Amino acid sequence: ERGSRLWHAVFKHALDLGRWEEAYCAVLSDPVAARRRDSLATLVHHLCERGQAQALVQLPYAGDLQPLVEATLTQRAHLADLSAAHAAFALLASFRQYRSNHRAAAATWLAYAARLQEALAGGRGTLPAETVVDLTGRQHAAYQAALAALSLVDPAFAWVDLPPGSLPAEGVEGGGVEEAE
Repeated sequence: ERGSRLWHAVFKHALDLGRWEEAYCAVLSDPVAARRRDSLATLVHHLCERGQAQALVQLPYAGDLQPLVEATLTQRAHLADLSAAHAAFALLASFRQYRSNHRAAAATWLAYAARLQEALAGGRGTLPAETVVDLTGRQHAAYQAALAALSLVDPAFAWVDLPPGSLPAEGVEGGGVEEAE
C-alpha cells in the first residue's frame, strides 16, 4: 500500500508538470491494480482535455492497459456532444490505426457516420439546409475515412461487422436493400 501511494504521488506530480511519459511509467509501476486503472483513466482524461492526441496515441499501453484506454476513448466518443464528436471519433480511430487495427478504425468511422445519420433523421424537416449540408458532408468524409482504413487491410479481410439496425429498414423512404435478381 505504501508503494502504491508513492507511485500515485509520482503520477500526480508528473501529470501536473505535463510529463506524460513519466506519468505513464508511474501508472505502470503502481502495484495496486485498481489505482493503476484509475490513474490510467485520469491520464487519458488529461491528455484528451489538453489536446495531447499524439502522446495519447503513441504511449505503449502494456498488458491490460490498452483495452482500458480503448474502452475509455470509445465511451468518450459515444457520449460526446455532436459538435465535439468528430474529434473524439477521430482520436479513437487514430488510436486504433496506430496499432494497425485498421478494421476497428474503419468501424469507428462507420459509427461516427451512423451518429451523424441519427442527427439527420432526428431533425428531418426541421434542420436548416446549411446544417443538413454540413452533417451530410461530415458523414461523407467519415465513409471515406472508413474506406481508406479498409484499403490498408488484405482484401480478403477488408470488412467490418455492422451493428444491428445500422442499415435502413425496408419501406423507409430512401432506405431498404434491394435484392439482386
